[in-house]
Amino acid sequence: MAQLLRGIAKLLVHPTQKKPYWVHLLWVAYLFLNLVYFWWWEYRLSQLTTWVFSTYLLVILYIVVYYLCCYLLFPDDIGEYKTYKDFYFSRLHWFFGVLCLTLLIDIFDTFLKGKAYAESLELVGELIRTGSRVNFVSTKKQSND
Repeated sequence: MAQLLRGIAKLLVHPTQKKPYWVHLLWVAYLFLNLVYFWWWEYRLSQLTTWVFSTYLLVILYIVVYYLCCYLLFPDDIGEYKTYKDFYFSRLHWFFGVLCLTLLIDIFDTFLKGKAYAESLELVGELIRTGSRVNFVSTKKQSND
C-alpha cells in the first residue's frame, strides 16, 4: 500500500514529469481497494485457534505478491518511458500474471477461514470479479487503440 501511496504522491508532487494514464490509475485504485479489503478480511485469521507455519507462510506470500503488483504499477523509476501509458503497456503481462497469483492464493486463504466464510463471500466476490472484468476490458480496448 505504501508503494501505491508513494506513486500517487509522486504524481501529485511532479505532475508534469510523467503524464498519468487513466487505465493505470484505475488499476491503482482497484489495487488500493483490494489491499484495504485484504487487510480487513485477514483479520478473520485471528479467530484461528492454532497457527501453523504454512498458514503464516501463506499470509506472507499473499502480501509479497500484492507488493509485486504495487511495484509493477509504480516502480522507483520509469525514466525510460515517455508516459505512464507507455510504461503500463510494457509491463501489462507481468502485472496481470502477478495479479492472477493473488487470486490463486486467495483460494487457499478462503479455505483457511472455513466454509461459512467462503459462502458469505459470494456477493462480494462477484462484485470484485465484475470490477476486474471492467478494468480488463478497458485495458484491452486501450491496447488496441
